[in-house]
Amino acid sequence: MAFPGSAQGRDAAMPRRIRIVDSTLRDGHQSPGLAIPLGARLSLAKALEAAGVDRVEAGFPGMGECETEAVRAIKGVLVKAEVSAWNRLNLADVSASISAGVDLVHICFPLSERQMGAKLGMGFARAASLLGDAVGLSRDAGIPCSVGLEDVSRSDEGRIRKAMGLLASLGVEEVRLADTVGVLAPLSVRWLVGLFAGEGFKVGFHAHNDLGLACANSLVAALSGAGLVDTTLGGIGERAGNAPLAGFLKLASHAPGLSFGVSLEAAQEIERGFLPLLGREDFLMGLSRSRASDITDMDTSEAGLWKKAL
Repeated sequence: MAFPGSAQGRDAAMPRRIRIVDSTLRDGHQSPGLAIPLGARLSLAKALEAAGVDRVEAGFPGMGECETEAVRAIKGVLVKAEVSAWNRLNLADVSASISAGVDLVHICFPLSERQMGAKLGMGFARAASLLGDAVGLSRDAGIPCSVGLEDVSRSDEGRIRKAMGLLASLGVEEVRLADTVGVLAPLSVRWLVGLFAGEGFKVGFHAHNDLGLACANSLVAALSGAGLVDTTLGGIGERAGNAPLAGFLKLASHAPGLSFGVSLEAAQEIERGFLPLLGREDFLMGLSRSRASDITDMDTSEAGLWKKAL
């Protein structure tokens, strides 16, 4: 079986570069009971950049001036990695991110009818108007923006295609597909990413691990045309967490036709150094012992069947 974007049918010596977007300081920071002091956040951001992470999602300036200053400080210590900030669908959030001096403003657009109604209390037309205002504000400030389709995994096809048309009309080039409640399966990811990539969007994928599929779904997204994959250190994040940086890279190292700016060794080293700081060693060891959804212990001798499946 050949996946779109795999090396089958083309020159395997020309791998496609996948950019790693690390969300430890944003989604990871939403892990229950976790609060990372500013000094530690700066050290973590510098370590991520040194490891080769392409983009650091530094936080959520809309939380207030303290968070805005933290994101500004993170931007100040990084040289090569892009710094992005997460924003709700309102102008105050976008203004705070602009004032933090980020390289990219990421705007969350709750797509499913359930999320849009519950979180925003409005219909698609009103939400679309707000998105247009937010995109315009970022553009007027000279800062690129991306749009995240929150809960895209529980949106019907008609609504998804409607969102595609909206993004195209606004001139949005980068879209992040968010499996917000972690319910997607790999074949659904393949269809969804292929749909957006086929229309010329630069596609990012943000997985949650509620069903233990964050690594698998992220890899299928990359093989299906996504150019950006979100990770966190050790997979920390809301509920069951996100795709772990080292776990994703270990799985992806057995897939054809992809390359990454972060090596598996660098990812493992940074996780070893920072998991004690993040206070998740016991939690992660429990996952490892259960072996229910952990890929980081996969022996390379097990890769044969994986390669055949591709």
